[in-house]
Amino acid sequence: MKNIKDIFSIVLIISFVTYSSCKKKGTDPQPDPLADRLEELINNGSSWEVSEVTKDGYDVTDQFNGFTLTIGEFTYTTTNALESAWSSSGTWSFLNNDASTILRDDDTIIDVGISGGQLTLTFSVDDLSSGGRLRGINGDYQFVMLSQ
Repeated sequence: MKNIKDIFSIVLIISFVTYSSCKKKGTDPQPDPLADRLEELINNGSSWEVSEVTKDGYDVTDQFNGFTLTIGEFTYTTTNALESAWSSSGTWSFLNNDASTILRDDDTIIDVGISGGQLTLTFSVDDLSSGGRLRGINGDYQFVMLSQ
């Protein structure tokens, strides 16, 4: 009878240890898509360098020679930007908590894609209040940027 009690005690202890070592569901931190996208955009503090720019489907990369974009925590700075398409600096936010859409401080909505060290930004410039030469800047832009 003593052996049965000992065996029962050992089984009970093993069961308790096994049960207590199991992870509870939901204790692992859930991924945060906005934080992950922010980290990708910040690019370890490195700038994004223009690779290709299209406007209304036409290659206009030569108008953005030397263009770089540095993204910070909800800020950005540029070099060699065409002012009507990109300010020299500004702020941005995720639009409607969507990691693939940002809103620049000039109310420009930008679709964002990142893959393999390549950042793709797609947006429209529609400044009807500008006349003459600036009105020629209006259109649908796609910037393909590479990590520096």
